[in-house]
Amino acid sequence: MRIEWHEWGNEAFEKAAKLDRPILLALSASWCHWCHVMDSTSYSNKEVIELVNSQFVPVRVDIDKRPDISDRYNFGGFPTIAFLTPQGDIITGGTYVPPEMLKVLLAEVIVLYKRNKQKLLEGKQQAKQPVAAEVKTAGLSFELSEAETAIFEFF
Repeated sequence: MRIEWHEWGNEAFEKAAKLDRPILLALSASWCHWCHVMDSTSYSNKEVIELVNSQFVPVRVDIDKRPDISDRYNFGGFPTIAFLTPQGDIITGGTYVPPEMLKVLLAEVIVLYKRNKQKLLEGKQQAKQPVAAEVKTAGLSFELSEAETAIFEFF
């Protein structure tokens, strides 16, 4: 079992729009130590894989091949993990996130996207600041419904 990465391009964004899912953008490089660590820990975690494949359209970009994408979405280091709308607008992001924290972050982004989708898609609400170390999406806080809490309980 692995994350079903897509290449950067129209196909990935069209799929995200069709499935009504945010994009998880992973910026990495072959020379980046922490990128390899994230691959072997966070992106190899079974629960992370299941959540990413079922709730996001995951896109992976090699920053050496696409420096333009890196310049646009980099959150200050590598690996960068950025969450985007299907139109490519930034929801939030950050750098290396350990597996247990990534599970929480993914669930928070799902809730954030579903609750604020219209504003996010209209570009009226964006959380462009990096996620904090304690994995709170750019200072946004919200109460979870029972259904949303189930996402956290599942993982």
